[in-house]
Amino acid sequence: DPYRVAMGAAHVELHYVVLRPSRETAVSQDRDREISPLADYPLNIFEQLSDLGDLEPHVLDTEGLNVAETLARVLRGLNDGLFRLD
Repeated sequence: DPYRVAMGAAHVELHYVVLRPSRETAVSQDRDREISPLADYPLNIFEQLSDLGDLEPHVLDTEGLNVAETLARVLRGLNDGLFRLD
């Protein structure tokens, strides 16, 4: 809500995009990262961070997409206004 107020005051559009891989991909990526890997993935953290409530339409399922495909979908969604906060 603070961002919505600020965007209204500034007369600009605000977009919100959440990139969401599968749980398995998230766990794998977090365990394999070079900086601060999570050897023991916190129990239920994926599920705790997955419920976005009224912001769920801003989720982009990235499972199976490479970086270029993800970027293309983000740009298309931004262009189409899919991720705009009202």
